Amino acid sequence: MKKVAVIIVVISLAAILAGCGGGDATTASSESSPTVSTTPATPPGVPVPAAASTTPEKTVPRAIEKKTTTPAFFLDVLSKDQPVLVLFYGEDEISQDVLGEVKKLVDDKYYGGGAIYLLMKLDDNEDIKKLERDFNIGYVPYVAIINRGEEIIFEKNGYIDSQVLEQAVYNAMNK
Repeated sequence: MKKVAVIIVVISLAAILAGCGGGDATTASSESSPTVSTTPATPPGVPVPAAASTTPEKTVPRAIEKKTTTPAFFLDVLSKDQPVLVLFYGEDEISQDVLGEVKKLVDDKYYGGGAIYLLMKLDDNEDIKKLERDFNIGYVPYVAIINRGEEIIFEKNGYIDSQVLEQAVYNAMNK
């Protein structure tokens, strides 16, 4: 029993001494406050995510920025007072899958006539390159849906589920 009491006293004394800075009041008040991290600790063996991008997050809805470099055909499409689905795609498998889903909407009796579909394959076409810069797409496929008020109300890079795509077009058509 005496050993347990001695161990408790030694542990308590060690804890008290470890917390003591040994400085006087003037030293303690001139120290800077500690930095508090808001990043949760990552357990061992779990990959640490890359640092946050300096690119600002895209907010939706947001107005289309019409620039002097914006192609005339795109400005003409926006003036039609219909929702617009814009798809930038490439040769990769995911782009081709999304292109197939968009084409199903184009061929649909309800969705086909209710919106304008711009399907743009990334190539050397200068107008498409200008739009790619205007939309600031990161990678393909990229889908944006623009409402009648010329606001981007939906956008997504990468694979998109057909039901999510259909719902986004439906929402644009019915608002």
